[in-house]
Amino acid sequence: MQYRWFLMCLLVLALCAAAGCRTTNPLPGPGTSLGEPVEELPPGEEIDPDENAWDRFSRKSKRQWQKLTGTLPNKQVAQAAYQEGETAFRQKNYDEAAAKFKTAAKRWPDSEIEEDALFMQAESYFFADRYSSACDTYVNLMKKYENSRYLDKVVPRQFAIARYWEQHDRSEHHYAVTPNLTDKTRPWFDTRGNALAAYETVHLNDPTGPLADDSLMAKANSHFLNNEFEDADTYYTMLRESYPQSEHQPTAHLLGLRSKMRKYQGPNYDGKPLAESKELIEQINSQFPGELTDEKEKLGEALRAIRNQQAQRDFDLAEYYAGTRHYGAARYYYQRVLKDYPDSRFAEISQQRMTEYEGRPDNPKNYFKWLTKLISTYDE
Repeated sequence: MQYRWFLMCLLVLALCAAAGCRTTNPLPGPGTSLGEPVEELPPGEEIDPDENAWDRFSRKSKRQWQKLTGTLPNKQVAQAAYQEGETAFRQKNYDEAAAKFKTAAKRWPDSEIEEDALFMQAESYFFADRYSSACDTYVNLMKKYENSRYLDKVVPRQFAIARYWEQHDRSEHHYAVTPNLTDKTRPWFDTRGNALAAYETVHLNDPTGPLADDSLMAKANSHFLNNEFEDADTYYTMLRESYPQSEHQPTAHLLGLRSKMRKYQGPNYDGKPLAESKELIEQINSQFPGELTDEKEKLGEALRAIRNQQAQRDFDLAEYYAGTRHYGAARYYYQRVLKDYPDSRFAEISQQRMTEYEGRPDNPKNYFKWLTKLISTYDE
Protein backbone atom coordinates (compact mmCIF):
# COMPACT_ATOMS: atom_id res chain seq x y z
CA MET A 1 0.00 0.00 0.00
CA GLN A 2 2.84 2.42 0.89
CA TYR A 3 4.51 1.61 -2.43
CA ARG A 4 1.35 2.58 -4.32
CA TRP A 5 1.07 5.88 -2.48
CA PHE A 6 4.70 6.60 -3.27
CA LEU A 7 4.11 5.99 -7.00
CA MET A 8 0.99 8.17 -6.91
CA CYS A 9 2.90 11.05 -5.33
CA LEU A 10 5.63 10.76 -7.96
CA LEU A 11 2.98 10.85 -10.71
CA VAL A 12 1.36 14.00 -9.29
CA LEU A 13 4.76 15.70 -9.02
CA ALA A 14 5.57 14.72 -12.60
CA LEU A 15 2.28 16.17 -13.83
CA CYS A 16 2.88 19.43 -12.02
CA ALA A 17 6.43 19.68 -13.36
CA ALA A 18 5.35 18.96 -16.92
CA ALA A 19 2.56 21.53 -16.74
CA GLY A 20 4.80 24.24 -15.31
CA CYS A 21 4.39 26.40 -12.23
CA ARG A 22 1.89 28.80 -13.74
CA THR A 23 -1.79 27.89 -13.34
CA THR A 24 -2.92 29.99 -16.26
CA ASN A 25 -1.52 30.91 -19.64
CA PRO A 26 -1.73 34.35 -21.28
CA LEU A 27 -4.37 34.80 -23.95
CA PRO A 28 -3.08 33.92 -27.41
CA GLY A 29 -1.62 36.63 -29.54
CA PRO A 30 -2.49 37.40 -33.13
CA GLY A 31 -0.28 34.61 -34.42
CA THR A 32 -1.59 31.86 -32.16
CA SER A 33 -3.04 28.83 -33.98
CA LEU A 34 -6.42 27.35 -33.17
CA GLY A 35 -4.82 24.18 -31.84
CA GLU A 36 -3.16 25.96 -28.90
CA PRO A 37 -5.11 26.01 -25.62
CA VAL A 38 -7.13 29.07 -24.76
CA GLU A 39 -7.71 29.70 -21.09
CA GLU A 40 -11.27 30.99 -21.50
CA LEU A 41 -13.48 29.01 -19.17
CA PRO A 42 -16.59 27.42 -20.73
CA PRO A 43 -19.98 28.38 -19.24
CA GLY A 44 -20.20 25.38 -16.91
CA GLU A 45 -16.70 25.58 -15.47
CA GLU A 46 -16.80 28.74 -13.40
CA ILE A 47 -14.87 28.17 -10.19
CA ASP A 48 -17.08 27.73 -7.14
CA PRO A 49 -15.63 29.67 -4.20
CA ASP A 50 -17.24 27.20 -1.78
CA GLU A 51 -15.86 24.04 -3.37
CA ASN A 52 -14.29 21.53 -0.99
CA ALA A 53 -10.74 20.22 -1.11
CA TRP A 54 -11.60 17.06 -3.05
CA ASP A 55 -13.54 18.95 -5.73
CA ARG A 56 -10.67 21.43 -6.04
CA PHE A 57 -8.17 18.59 -6.41
CA SER A 58 -10.36 16.85 -9.03
CA ARG A 59 -10.81 20.07 -11.01
CA LYS A 60 -7.10 20.86 -11.01
CA SER A 61 -6.13 17.28 -11.89
CA LYS A 62 -8.56 17.30 -14.80
CA ARG A 63 -7.16 20.63 -15.92
CA GLN A 64 -3.57 19.39 -15.79
CA TRP A 65 -4.49 16.30 -17.79
CA GLN A 66 -6.21 18.42 -20.43
CA LYS A 67 -3.08 20.58 -20.70
CA LEU A 68 -0.86 17.54 -21.15
CA THR A 69 -3.13 16.01 -23.81
CA GLY A 70 -3.93 19.28 -25.60
CA THR A 71 -7.66 19.00 -24.97
CA LEU A 72 -8.28 22.14 -22.93
CA PRO A 73 -11.69 23.77 -23.47
CA ASN A 74 -11.35 25.96 -26.53
CA LYS A 75 -14.30 27.72 -28.08
CA GLN A 76 -12.52 28.42 -31.37
CA VAL A 77 -11.48 24.78 -31.77
CA ALA A 78 -15.03 23.67 -30.95
CA GLN A 79 -16.53 26.04 -33.52
CA ALA A 80 -14.06 24.93 -36.17
CA ALA A 81 -14.79 21.24 -35.47
CA TYR A 82 -18.53 21.92 -35.62
CA GLN A 83 -18.21 23.60 -39.02
CA GLU A 84 -16.16 20.69 -40.30
CA GLY A 85 -18.81 18.31 -38.98
CA GLU A 86 -21.55 20.22 -40.81
CA THR A 87 -19.58 20.00 -44.04
CA ALA A 88 -19.09 16.24 -43.64
CA PHE A 89 -22.77 15.79 -42.74
CA ARG A 90 -23.92 17.61 -45.89
CA GLN A 91 -21.60 15.36 -47.90
CA LYS A 92 -23.17 12.33 -46.18
CA ASN A 93 -19.88 11.33 -44.58
CA TYR A 94 -21.73 10.54 -41.39
CA ASP A 95 -18.98 8.70 -39.51
CA GLU A 96 -16.56 11.56 -40.08
CA ALA A 97 -19.26 14.07 -39.12
CA ALA A 98 -19.96 12.22 -35.87
CA ALA A 99 -16.27 12.37 -34.93
CA LYS A 100 -16.12 16.12 -35.61
CA PHE A 101 -19.28 16.85 -33.63
CA LYS A 102 -17.95 14.74 -30.77
CA THR A 103 -14.81 16.87 -30.71
CA ALA A 104 -16.87 20.06 -30.76
CA ALA A 105 -18.96 18.90 -27.79
CA LYS A 106 -15.90 17.99 -25.74
CA ARG A 107 -13.91 21.15 -26.45
CA TRP A 108 -16.61 23.59 -25.29
CA PRO A 109 -18.84 21.83 -22.72
CA ASP A 110 -21.93 23.20 -20.99
CA SER A 111 -22.79 25.54 -23.82
CA GLU A 112 -25.05 25.90 -26.83
CA ILE A 113 -22.19 24.59 -28.93
CA GLU A 114 -22.16 21.35 -26.94
CA GLU A 115 -25.95 21.01 -27.15
CA ASP A 116 -25.92 21.52 -30.91
CA ALA A 117 -22.92 19.22 -31.33
CA LEU A 118 -24.47 16.41 -29.29
CA PHE A 119 -27.65 16.55 -31.33
CA MET A 120 -25.78 16.55 -34.64
CA GLN A 121 -23.50 13.76 -33.40
CA ALA A 122 -26.58 11.66 -32.66
CA GLU A 123 -28.09 12.55 -36.04
CA SER A 124 -24.87 11.48 -37.76
CA TYR A 125 -24.97 8.12 -36.03
CA PHE A 126 -28.65 7.77 -36.90
CA PHE A 127 -28.12 8.33 -40.63
CA ALA A 128 -25.07 6.07 -40.52
CA ASP A 129 -27.44 3.33 -39.24
CA ARG A 130 -25.51 3.12 -35.95
CA TYR A 131 -28.70 3.19 -33.93
CA SER A 132 -27.19 2.11 -30.62
CA SER A 133 -24.65 4.96 -30.65
CA ALA A 134 -27.37 7.35 -31.80
CA CYS A 135 -29.70 6.31 -28.98
CA ASP A 136 -26.94 6.66 -26.36
CA THR A 137 -26.07 10.13 -27.62
CA TYR A 138 -29.72 11.24 -27.65
CA VAL A 139 -29.97 10.03 -24.04
CA ASN A 140 -26.84 11.98 -23.07
CA LEU A 141 -28.21 15.08 -24.75
CA MET A 142 -31.54 14.93 -22.92
CA LYS A 143 -29.86 14.05 -19.64
CA LYS A 144 -27.63 17.12 -19.77
CA TYR A 145 -30.14 19.47 -21.41
CA GLU A 146 -33.55 18.42 -20.08
CA ASN A 147 -35.36 21.31 -21.77
CA SER A 148 -33.41 21.05 -24.99
CA ARG A 149 -34.81 22.83 -28.01
CA TYR A 150 -34.24 19.59 -29.91
CA LEU A 151 -36.80 17.66 -27.84
CA ASP A 152 -39.37 17.53 -30.65
CA LYS A 153 -36.77 15.99 -32.95
CA VAL A 154 -35.12 13.65 -30.45
CA VAL A 155 -38.29 11.91 -29.25
CA PRO A 156 -39.46 10.67 -32.72
CA ARG A 157 -35.93 9.39 -33.40
CA GLN A 158 -35.87 7.43 -30.15
CA PHE A 159 -39.33 6.01 -30.84
CA ALA A 160 -38.33 4.95 -34.37
CA ILE A 161 -35.21 3.21 -33.04
CA ALA A 162 -37.21 1.43 -30.34
CA ARG A 163 -39.81 0.29 -32.87
CA TYR A 164 -37.12 -1.02 -35.24
CA TRP A 165 -35.35 -2.98 -32.50
CA GLU A 166 -38.59 -4.43 -31.15
CA GLN A 167 -39.79 -5.59 -34.57
CA HIS A 168 -36.37 -6.98 -35.45
CA ASP A 169 -36.24 -8.99 -32.24
CA ARG A 170 -39.76 -10.28 -32.79
CA SER A 171 -38.83 -11.57 -36.25
CA GLU A 172 -35.34 -12.82 -35.31
CA HIS A 173 -35.24 -13.31 -31.56
CA HIS A 174 -31.91 -13.77 -29.79
CA TYR A 175 -31.20 -14.38 -26.14
CA ALA A 176 -30.26 -11.27 -24.18
CA VAL A 177 -26.72 -12.60 -23.58
CA THR A 178 -26.12 -13.51 -27.23
CA PRO A 179 -23.60 -10.99 -28.62
CA ASN A 180 -24.29 -9.11 -31.83
CA LEU A 181 -21.03 -8.86 -33.76
CA THR A 182 -22.22 -8.23 -37.30
CA ASP A 183 -25.25 -5.92 -37.38
CA LYS A 184 -24.37 -2.27 -36.70
CA THR A 185 -28.05 -1.30 -36.49
CA ARG A 186 -28.54 -3.25 -33.24
CA PRO A 187 -26.94 -3.13 -29.79
CA TRP A 188 -24.28 -5.60 -28.82
CA PHE A 189 -26.63 -7.39 -26.42
CA ASP A 190 -30.33 -7.63 -25.58
CA THR A 191 -32.04 -5.95 -28.52
CA ARG A 192 -35.50 -6.19 -26.98
CA GLY A 193 -34.33 -4.87 -23.62
CA ASN A 194 -32.78 -1.85 -25.30
CA ALA A 195 -36.00 -1.31 -27.27
CA LEU A 196 -38.01 -1.22 -24.05
CA ALA A 197 -35.49 1.21 -22.52
CA ALA A 198 -35.82 3.47 -25.57
CA TYR A 199 -39.63 3.45 -25.24
CA GLU A 200 -39.18 4.42 -21.60
CA THR A 201 -36.99 7.42 -22.49
CA VAL A 202 -39.66 8.63 -24.93
CA HIS A 203 -42.25 8.65 -22.17
CA LEU A 204 -39.91 10.18 -19.57
CA ASN A 205 -38.45 12.87 -21.83
CA ASP A 206 -41.79 14.06 -23.19
CA PRO A 207 -44.64 12.81 -20.96
CA THR A 208 -47.15 15.21 -22.52
CA GLY A 209 -46.00 14.77 -26.11
CA PRO A 210 -47.81 13.00 -28.96
CA LEU A 211 -45.74 9.81 -28.61
CA ALA A 212 -45.97 9.39 -24.84
CA ASP A 213 -49.08 7.18 -24.92
CA ASP A 214 -47.76 5.34 -28.00
CA SER A 215 -44.57 4.43 -26.14
CA LEU A 216 -46.51 3.12 -23.13
CA MET A 217 -48.78 1.09 -25.40
CA ALA A 218 -45.84 -0.35 -27.31
CA LYS A 219 -44.09 -1.32 -24.10
CA ALA A 220 -47.23 -2.91 -22.65
CA ASN A 221 -47.84 -4.88 -25.86
CA SER A 222 -44.27 -6.15 -25.88
CA HIS A 223 -44.65 -7.49 -22.35
CA PHE A 224 -48.03 -9.01 -23.21
CA LEU A 225 -46.68 -10.84 -26.26
CA ASN A 226 -43.87 -12.25 -24.12
CA ASN A 227 -46.30 -13.52 -21.47
CA GLU A 228 -45.01 -10.99 -18.93
CA PHE A 229 -48.51 -10.20 -17.72
CA GLU A 230 -47.51 -8.46 -14.48
CA ASP A 231 -45.50 -5.85 -16.39
CA ALA A 232 -48.09 -5.65 -19.16
CA ASP A 233 -50.84 -4.90 -16.63
CA THR A 234 -48.68 -2.18 -15.05
CA TYR A 235 -48.24 -0.28 -18.32
CA TYR A 236 -51.81 -0.77 -19.55
CA THR A 237 -52.99 0.63 -16.22
CA MET A 238 -50.58 3.56 -16.49
CA LEU A 239 -51.88 4.33 -19.97
CA ARG A 240 -55.54 4.16 -18.93
CA GLU A 241 -55.02 6.42 -15.92
CA SER A 242 -52.53 8.94 -17.35
CA TYR A 243 -53.89 9.39 -20.88
CA PRO A 244 -57.71 9.25 -20.77
CA GLN A 245 -57.97 10.88 -24.21
CA SER A 246 -55.62 8.41 -25.91
CA GLU A 247 -56.79 6.53 -28.96
CA HIS A 248 -55.44 3.38 -27.30
CA GLN A 249 -57.97 3.45 -24.46
CA PRO A 250 -60.28 0.66 -25.75
CA THR A 251 -57.38 -1.68 -26.52
CA ALA A 252 -55.66 -0.84 -23.24
CA HIS A 253 -58.84 -1.80 -21.37
CA LEU A 254 -59.31 -5.11 -23.18
CA LEU A 255 -55.68 -6.21 -23.07
CA GLY A 256 -55.39 -4.93 -19.52
CA LEU A 257 -58.30 -7.21 -18.59
CA ARG A 258 -56.60 -10.19 -20.21
CA SER A 259 -53.34 -9.38 -18.42
CA LYS A 260 -55.06 -9.23 -15.03
CA MET A 261 -56.86 -12.52 -15.60
CA ARG A 262 -53.75 -14.30 -16.84
CA LYS A 263 -51.56 -13.14 -13.98
CA TYR A 264 -53.98 -14.75 -11.50
CA GLN A 265 -52.21 -17.88 -10.28
CA GLY A 266 -55.01 -19.82 -8.62
CA PRO A 267 -57.08 -20.11 -5.43
CA ASN A 268 -54.01 -20.54 -3.22
CA TYR A 269 -52.62 -17.16 -4.25
CA ASP A 270 -53.65 -13.52 -4.02
CA GLY A 271 -57.19 -12.87 -5.25
CA LYS A 272 -56.61 -9.19 -6.01
CA PRO A 273 -56.31 -9.72 -9.80
CA LEU A 274 -59.81 -11.19 -9.86
CA ALA A 275 -61.33 -8.24 -8.02
CA GLU A 276 -59.49 -5.81 -10.30
CA SER A 277 -60.63 -7.74 -13.39
CA LYS A 278 -64.25 -7.57 -12.29
CA GLU A 279 -63.96 -3.84 -11.68
CA LEU A 280 -62.33 -3.33 -15.08
CA ILE A 281 -65.18 -5.14 -16.85
CA GLU A 282 -67.62 -2.74 -15.19
CA GLN A 283 -65.50 0.20 -16.41
CA ILE A 284 -65.47 -1.16 -19.96
CA ASN A 285 -69.25 -1.57 -20.02
CA SER A 286 -69.83 1.95 -18.73
CA GLN A 287 -67.07 3.76 -20.64
CA PHE A 288 -67.53 2.09 -24.05
CA PRO A 289 -71.24 1.21 -24.27
CA GLY A 290 -71.41 1.43 -28.06
CA GLU A 291 -67.80 0.99 -29.15
CA LEU A 292 -67.06 -2.59 -28.10
CA THR A 293 -70.27 -4.33 -29.08
CA ASP A 294 -68.29 -7.18 -30.68
CA GLU A 295 -66.64 -7.86 -27.32
CA LYS A 296 -69.83 -8.00 -25.25
CA GLU A 297 -70.12 -11.78 -25.41
CA LYS A 298 -66.46 -12.28 -24.49
CA LEU A 299 -66.80 -9.83 -21.61
CA GLY A 300 -69.77 -11.79 -20.32
CA GLU A 301 -67.79 -15.03 -20.49
CA ALA A 302 -64.89 -13.37 -18.69
CA LEU A 303 -67.19 -12.13 -15.92
CA ARG A 304 -68.64 -15.62 -15.44
CA ALA A 305 -65.13 -17.09 -15.30
CA ILE A 306 -64.11 -14.51 -12.69
CA ARG A 307 -67.16 -15.26 -10.53
CA ASN A 308 -66.45 -19.00 -10.72
CA GLN A 309 -62.87 -18.43 -9.63
CA GLN A 310 -63.96 -16.22 -6.74
CA ALA A 311 -66.50 -18.84 -5.73
CA GLN A 312 -63.78 -21.49 -5.82
CA ARG A 313 -61.65 -19.44 -3.42
CA ASP A 314 -64.47 -19.35 -0.82
CA PHE A 315 -65.34 -23.01 -1.43
CA ASP A 316 -61.72 -24.11 -0.94
CA LEU A 317 -61.60 -22.19 2.34
CA ALA A 318 -64.79 -23.95 3.46
CA GLU A 319 -63.30 -27.32 2.54
CA TYR A 320 -60.16 -26.51 4.51
CA TYR A 321 -62.11 -25.68 7.68
CA ALA A 322 -64.31 -28.73 7.25
CA GLY A 323 -61.18 -30.87 6.98
CA THR A 324 -59.97 -29.54 10.34
CA ARG A 325 -63.46 -30.04 11.89
CA HIS A 326 -64.06 -26.31 12.31
CA TYR A 327 -67.59 -26.69 10.95
CA GLY A 328 -68.73 -23.25 12.06
CA ALA A 329 -66.18 -21.53 9.81
CA ALA A 330 -66.87 -24.05 7.05
CA ARG A 331 -70.59 -23.33 7.11
CA TYR A 332 -69.87 -19.60 6.98
CA TYR A 333 -67.94 -19.93 3.69
CA TYR A 334 -70.39 -22.44 2.19
CA GLN A 335 -73.16 -19.97 2.95
CA ARG A 336 -71.16 -17.16 1.34
CA VAL A 337 -70.82 -19.18 -1.86
CA LEU A 338 -74.58 -19.74 -1.92
CA LYS A 339 -75.30 -16.07 -1.29
CA ASP A 340 -72.72 -14.36 -3.54
CA TYR A 341 -72.31 -16.92 -6.33
CA PRO A 342 -75.59 -18.83 -6.66
CA ASP A 343 -75.03 -19.30 -10.39
CA SER A 344 -71.57 -20.84 -10.01
CA ARG A 345 -70.81 -24.55 -10.23
CA PHE A 346 -69.76 -24.53 -6.57
CA ALA A 347 -73.18 -23.47 -5.27
CA GLU A 348 -74.77 -26.92 -5.60
CA ILE A 349 -71.80 -28.61 -3.92
CA SER A 350 -71.87 -26.06 -1.11
CA GLN A 351 -75.54 -26.82 -0.49
CA GLN A 352 -74.76 -30.53 -0.27
CA ARG A 353 -71.98 -29.83 2.25
CA MET A 354 -74.29 -27.66 4.36
CA THR A 355 -76.75 -30.55 4.57
CA GLU A 356 -74.01 -33.05 5.31
CA TYR A 357 -72.47 -31.02 8.16
CA GLU A 358 -75.75 -29.90 9.70
CA GLY A 359 -75.76 -30.37 13.47
CA ARG A 360 -72.02 -30.83 13.80
CA PRO A 361 -70.21 -28.69 16.42
CA ASP A 362 -68.68 -25.41 15.35
CA ASN A 363 -65.24 -26.41 16.70
CA PRO A 364 -63.57 -29.78 17.38
CA LYS A 365 -63.59 -31.24 20.87
CA ASN A 366 -60.77 -29.97 23.05
CA TYR A 367 -59.03 -32.95 24.65
CA PHE A 368 -56.53 -30.78 26.49
CA LYS A 369 -58.76 -28.37 28.40
CA TRP A 370 -56.46 -28.49 31.43
CA LEU A 371 -53.50 -27.42 29.27
CA THR A 372 -55.49 -24.66 27.56
CA LYS A 373 -56.68 -23.38 30.93
CA LEU A 374 -53.15 -23.48 32.30
CA ILE A 375 -51.75 -21.51 29.37
CA SER A 376 -54.54 -18.90 29.52
CA THR A 377 -53.96 -18.48 33.29
CA TYR A 378 -50.24 -18.08 32.69
CA ASP A 379 -50.89 -15.41 30.04
CA GLU A 380 -53.06 -13.45 32.42
